[in-house]
Amino acid sequence: MNADLREELDRLGDTAPVVDVDAAAVWQRGRRARRREAGLAVAAAAAAVALVAGLVAWLPTDDGALEPAGSREGLGVPAEVHLPDSPRRDVEPAPDLAVGTTAAVLVTSDTATAVAVDATSGGYRRLALPGLVDGNLAQTDTVRLSPDGTRLVYTYADGAEDGLGLVDLLTGELRQVPLPGSGDGVLVRTISPSPNGDWFVWSAQRREGSGFRGEVAGLVDWAAGTSDQLVTWGERQRAFGVGDDGTVWYDDAGARLVPMFTRSLEAFRPLPDDHRWAYDVHVGGPGFQDVAQVRAWSIDEAAPVAPALLRGTGDTRDIDLPDGAMPYVVGWVGDDPVLVPTGDTADTTSAVVRVAPAGSLTQALSLIGAAPYRVTIATDLLADGAVERPTPSWADYGTSWWRWAIGGGAAVLLLLGAGVVVRRRRP
Repeated sequence: MNADLREELDRLGDTAPVVDVDAAAVWQRGRRARRREAGLAVAAAAAAVALVAGLVAWLPTDDGALEPAGSREGLGVPAEVHLPDSPRRDVEPAPDLAVGTTAAVLVTSDTATAVAVDATSGGYRRLALPGLVDGNLAQTDTVRLSPDGTRLVYTYADGAEDGLGLVDLLTGELRQVPLPGSGDGVLVRTISPSPNGDWFVWSAQRREGSGFRGEVAGLVDWAAGTSDQLVTWGERQRAFGVGDDGTVWYDDAGARLVPMFTRSLEAFRPLPDDHRWAYDVHVGGPGFQDVAQVRAWSIDEAAPVAPALLRGTGDTRDIDLPDGAMPYVVGWVGDDPVLVPTGDTADTTSAVVRVAPAGSLTQALSLIGAAPYRVTIATDLLADGAVERPTPSWADYGTSWWRWAIGGGAAVLLLLGAGVVVRRRRP
């Protein structure tokens, strides 16, 4: 640096104004700036929390609240009955068996789990049925509702005893009735209620060697809580039905329908010989004209098996269900048998149908879900048609997780945005 430049800088320094810095004021301004930054971060976090809370409120709520047992108002069967993929994960357990009037009961084949659908709220609850037996749902009835939905009969086995459990769904009372041959192995094939729910007739096979062969059947008197054995013969599978007066009818593997207590020759009705087998017979009234069953049949051995509905009058009609499943008779609505497809189908939606005397099919409700289920329905509650009920939250599982993901992503973006704003405002 030469002498001239040094002199010029000294002159400028001597003539420059003196700056008086207020250190306290500078400190206060810095504190206010930090407060603003913190406020922005808090506001962003609050907005994220509010967004997530709003999404939680938007999610479907659990509609499974049960009405007090015994309430008779607003009863009905939901127009859509959902089959949970995992009932033990998705469906809350009922505190006891007093769940009130029940629209339907769903039973899984793999876990022997029963789910009750409430007739008032449409809510779903798992039933703790001691010893509930699982099995091939296409060939066995393990649970059956009375037509009015207040009583339930199920098969149980605890290793030492095989029997039927009688459950009063209004009071929660459970009575257990041992079956003939109990302990040696009894496979219940069918359970059929009378229209008034005072009687339940069942058919079964006893274990013989490595399989089930010998036929056995019985009649449950609900009031007495007992089961009387019925006389049967042969080893061919049969199906049974019972009327309001306790009269039992049976199907002799495609040969005849016989009133077991009267045994009048005039009561015999020949059935078509080309029908191979049947699972269910239900009596909707005191006369033969109210007997119905579903048979699988084919014209010859090479033809595909197709279902047909057989009435006690001898009228047989082919059934063409939308999903092509083999149906079974679940009960009656007036003069119309109600058919439910077997649960082991690939379709995610199947139809429960009413069959008019002329043979026309009317969809009564839908079963939604592909899980293997056996379904029993309180058919008296379908007299005025199915009713609308809220969709359970677990039936919207995929959508719910997407909503959580979207909400969580939005919250993260807001927090990141707040962080960027804060960093940019820092010196």
